[in-house]
Amino acid sequence: MDTGVGLACTVACEVQVKRLQAMIERTQKVYVFGARTHTRNAIWLFVLAVFMLTFGWIGDRNAYLIGVGLVMLLGSVFSWLNSRRLTKLNAEVRRG
Repeated sequence: MDTGVGLACTVACEVQVKRLQAMIERTQKVYVFGARTHTRNAIWLFVLAVFMLTFGWIGDRNAYLIGVGLVMLLGSVFSWLNSRRLTKLNAEVRRG
């Protein structure tokens, strides 16, 4: 039986082929959503990092606030890099 995306020998196999195709289509959409989510997280982490670093430095040079700000800044960088990686993966999936 032809399912439109592949051949299946029985009805049970046809159902499995259609389920796999649906999973592949959902996965392709997740790359776009994931990249946007990581970009949004990177922006929020950066804003919070600047806030913590500013108040940690201007206030009484609180080492805790400065440390938390640096950790958030590092998290922002990692989130931004993951966003770029997912965007590239999405472009490859759409091409290929």
